[in-house]
Amino acid sequence: MKKVIVIGAGPAGLTAAYEILNRTDSCQVLVLEEKNQIGGLAKTVDFQDYRMDLGGHRFLMVNEKVLDWWNQFLPSRGVNYIKRMFQRKQKLKLYYKGNYVSHPILFDRKFRNQVGSFRTLKCICGLIKSKIKKRKEHTLEDYYMNRFGQTIYQTFLQDYMEKCWGESLRNLSCEQGTMHGENRVQTEYFLYPKLGAGQMWQEVAEKIKKRGGIIELGAMVDSLVLDNNMLKKSVI
Repeated sequence: MKKVIVIGAGPAGLTAAYEILNRTDSCQVLVLEEKNQIGGLAKTVDFQDYRMDLGGHRFLMVNEKVLDWWNQFLPSRGVNYIKRMFQRKQKLKLYYKGNYVSHPILFDRKFRNQVGSFRTLKCICGLIKSKIKKRKEHTLEDYYMNRFGQTIYQTFLQDYMEKCWGESLRNLSCEQGTMHGENRVQTEYFLYPKLGAGQMWQEVAEKIKKRGGIIELGAMVDSLVLDNNMLKKSVI
């Protein structure tokens, strides 16, 4: 029987592990996760009787194939009130000095009253400048500045993004923006699990275990040993 090692128990790793086990009986699947909780950047953290997502994760209803896949674990309809997803209307706001600014940003009178005429002008000028004179994109910060301008990025996005990623965007590749930004779809409604976005990946992990897969937490992969381009072993 073939042995398959999946590095990381985030959405990508768990999806890969589940699909392998679901499509063949000839593989032993081991998922290695550095942290002590599965879900990666899409996990939901329990803290003092509260549940908090690491960022605003939503399940968008734009791809039927993906939607059917989610429904295997948390259906959008059903009698089980806990293990299901609910349809909600999107309402995105940016918190700025006591005001909730609409997102995407609209340069209207309300926005000007909330942030001030001078900063509104700086936002507009920065956005125009970012369209005329592009920065060379090396980091994730470059990526966002090229799309929103320096003032909008530093005023509304920088702190939020750094909290989500857990470090300065100057330390992250611009490729992360391509994966997370350009594939974003604006829809009026979205689906959301009863117990937070991480509930989806908890359910996927349980199905992996029921199919014989193993998930090891606190297992950081230090290096991989290859032999003729084949994985011989992983050093944990």
